[in-house]
Amino acid sequence: MKKAALIFGIICLMLTFAGGIYVLIHHGQVSAGYAAIPCLFTIICFGYYRGGKHK
Repeated sequence: MKKAALIFGIICLMLTFAGGIYVLIHHGQVSAGYAAIPCLFTIICFGYYRGGKHK
């Protein structure tokens, strides 16, 4: 399950950068959600992958 979270996190990270570039290309006239939503999933997936427990 952790491996799937890592793979999905990497995919979402690429989508975050693609969304950010899309927003920049269109001079901010499109929704920033194209980058923000995949970023949220990236944070969730990497948080799950790391375990979320601090020692």
